[in-house]
Amino acid sequence: MTEPVQKLMKETQEKLDDGQEKPCATIAESLVRAQSEMKHAHLDGKNPHFKSRYSTLQSVIDAVKPALNRHGIAFMQKAAHCTNGVGVETVFIHVSGQTLSGGVVMVPMDKANAHGAGSAYTYAKRYGLAMACGIGADEDDDGNIAVEAAKERSGVSATVAKDAASQLTQKAKEQALEAADKIDSLFSTEPAGNGRDRAILEVEMEELEKAIDWVKSKGTPFWLVFWDNLPSATRSYLKAKGLAVMHGDNDE
Repeated sequence: MTEPVQKLMKETQEKLDDGQEKPCATIAESLVRAQSEMKHAHLDGKNPHFKSRYSTLQSVIDAVKPALNRHGIAFMQKAAHCTNGVGVETVFIHVSGQTLSGGVVMVPMDKANAHGAGSAYTYAKRYGLAMACGIGADEDDDGNIAVEAAKERSGVSATVAKDAASQLTQKAKEQALEAADKIDSLFSTEPAGNGRDRAILEVEMEELEKAIDWVKSKGTPFWLVFWDNLPSATRSYLKAKGLAVMHGDNDE
């Protein structure tokens, strides 16, 4: 039995000796009681880009930890394998020794570096704990932010991509798709433990830059169709390297 669990069991026993309420025999019963005492997390964070409010990780922990501990439940969050991103599993541990997993929350990394990983882990921990406890941690915008975020990650909306494709000949569209496949093939297909770190190291930068310059020379519609067909991890890498910006149009 782990040290945190032993400590929690000891503290619970001390409370029993003081005549306080005895915890339930099962983790399910204790979780029901704990949830009945929880309130939604305070919206103490602001997202200036989407002009929305959200609960920080600290706010979520403050909203659920007292009630969980009061009923003999501790929680821990473990890193889980996730290709091109991070994964966090929230696990509840009861004084009886029973455990209950809240599942794994997977979050893509915007940047393949320590800052990007830290940000993604914080996001996953916040959402994972709030979801497992059944509390709210964000403003309800009917999914609008998720839709806009998806558009931003791709950089091309469905309407824009369709319009761009309509301006190209069939041969040009095929060339754009082939170019997207070629660019992505420059990356290793077996990512290392931290997203695409190993893949990025294996990219021949000179070859990549030449290929991107060739795509840009074909004009904006060609570029948009090409970009729309790249995997999100490859798009993120190109953005990080400053290779995702068109420098004027060339319709030839």
